Amino acid sequence: MNFLSYFLKSILVLAIISGNRNLSAQQISKVNLLELTDKIIVPSNTLDEAYKKCELIKNKCSAKTIYHSQLSEIENLIKANSAQQVHQQEADNVKDKNPNAVSPPSQATLIFARQMQDPVFKAQFDKLTPKQKVEYMKDHQVVLPQFHNSTNNDPSIQIAQKTLMDKMRDPSFRDEWNKKSPQEQDDYVKKIVNENNTAKVESTELKNTDQLMLTTILPISSKANSDLHIFMDQHIKNWKKLSAKNKAIHDKITATASLEIIKKSLTKDSKNAIKLKEIQVVAMKKQVQQAQEDLNNYKAFWEGSRDRIRLIITPLDSSLSKINYGDAVINKNEQKQLPTLSVYQTYALNCIQSMMLESKMITENAANWVYRNKLFEQGKQLPVKK
Repeated sequence: MNFLSYFLKSILVLAIISGNRNLSAQQISKVNLLELTDKIIVPSNTLDEAYKKCELIKNKCSAKTIYHSQLSEIENLIKANSAQQVHQQEADNVKDKNPNAVSPPSQATLIFARQMQDPVFKAQFDKLTPKQKVEYMKDHQVVLPQFHNSTNNDPSIQIAQKTLMDKMRDPSFRDEWNKKSPQEQDDYVKKIVNENNTAKVESTELKNTDQLMLTTILPISSKANSDLHIFMDQHIKNWKKLSAKNKAIHDKITATASLEIIKKSLTKDSKNAIKLKEIQVVAMKKQVQQAQEDLNNYKAFWEGSRDRIRLIITPLDSSLSKINYGDAVINKNEQKQLPTLSVYQTYALNCIQSMMLESKMITENAANWVYRNKLFEQGKQLPVKK
């Protein structure tokens, strides 16, 4: 793909998505994201396995110890990315307007970008007229960030940039754009430039490191970041649905047993105590069986999400390794792109951290059912209150 297409597409990608952290407070950690993902402890296959991984803390099963090392490692990485305040960089941006820098999006712009992922908000926004949309963005201080590059001096690219960004604000155009193949998108960009008769798009091999950063590393990393945001939003929704479904089944088991207990309690039968105990035993057995089913479902869901995250972050990890996590960057202009890449890496680290915490949560949930069953067998806890 030629430089101009990457240049214009990168404007659109970064104008829509970005992390929600301060760009001026970032650095890149020297860590292989894929290796970090592969090291995450996988949820156990059985309830007993999960129980053996835990320890009792305040009458609850905790997997804190076994997950401590991993969680501490990634927490330190995230803190390292966020700790360093690059004050000199901010000063440089004021003194020297770098033509290759990426303008960081405002907080209002980040909020707007997240809102546009909400189908309800997006539908309402799409109903506005172009004038109303402009007024809304102005009133809410939404300013789409964009690349600045020496090629902006070419009027044809300036016009193409503005034309494409304006069109991208139209939902119908965005839908059509997303349906186009990469080659069709390239051809469309060429058409816009050629219509202005001021420049021609040429495919050239770019050797300058600044151009490599702008045309290859940033767009690829930005796309990975965008895909990761979209996937994690859906992952969280699906996690909540799965949790609600599992809880509903356990609640139904409890409700059914409770109803049987009430019915038995109302009858005058000398064997009531035995029968009530039997109801409790059956209820607990069903709860434990369902807990194993929960574990199976959670584990399958978790592994699928982990594999998807691994696939998405592969190009990001590859891009960061090409610049040796920032060490290979010596050009001052190129260095000013690193905060943006660090935002992407930090979000990926947060997603990996979420997968660690979910694995821990799945393990503890499974282990707690074993513990409850042990208490029940000892007569210290009932699955259903009389």
